[in-house]
Amino acid sequence: MKHSDNKVFFIAVKNIKESLSVIKNLYDVLRIVDPKGKKTLYVEGENEVSKGQNCYEFWRSGKYCENCISMRAYNEEDTFFKVEYNKEKVFLITAAPVIVDSKKYVVEILKNITEKGFFSEDREKSITKFKNIIRDINELAIIDELTGIYNRRYINERMPVDVSNNILENKPISIIMADIDFFKNINDTYGHSIGDKIIKDVANILKENIRRSSDWVARYGGEEFFIVLNDTTGQGAYTVAEKIRKIIEVLNVKFLLI
Repeated sequence: MKHSDNKVFFIAVKNIKESLSVIKNLYDVLRIVDPKGKKTLYVEGENEVSKGQNCYEFWRSGKYCENCISMRAYNEEDTFFKVEYNKEKVFLITAAPVIVDSKKYVVEILKNITEKGFFSEDREKSITKFKNIIRDINELAIIDELTGIYNRRYINERMPVDVSNNILENKPISIIMADIDFFKNINDTYGHSIGDKIIKDVANILKENIRRSSDWVARYGGEEFFIVLNDTTGQGAYTVAEKIRKIIEVLNVKFLLI
């Protein structure tokens, strides 16, 4: 993050803090986030804590938040809410777009709700259960119900981040758009139940034939799929696409009629 960006961030945080000062105890952490670059400036209490830190480091996850409400606030220009945890504390997060020096960012207001009566006397067990609920809710927001792979919303939120990161790191990125040939004929001939089974089987093949650590696959819509290969050239993408095509070409779909 450039020095000028840090200065703009800090001025924005100061102005927002002053605006919120009339409402006591509204937040514990205030952050200005660049969702595309995943950079942030955040303050805790009266002190500036960090400049240019990756926004997900606060959650101690070591990776991007898959259900990123800041990116959603950025894209849809609206305010969104979610509950998240960072290994020790549970936070209620409010994310809203702001314009700072003619550039759009997102302000995040984080309120620590760990000690606000959400948990039973068995605090450790209660928090563990709550974390599982948060995980399930976040997955529901970005996972396609039929196939179990990512959905169209995830594409909209993750794609700008991957493109920005590869540009900054001077690395290639490849995208494969794939669909199932003659799928309408399959539905018309055998019915939607078998059509759904084929979509799920193809989705599993796609998921099993990408690098799990850096690449991802999503259902774009209907029988269409979106495959993102980070740090991969066009030739590398062609190799992956051909491998997947050959596997699907000989796919035998088994369907049990009851």
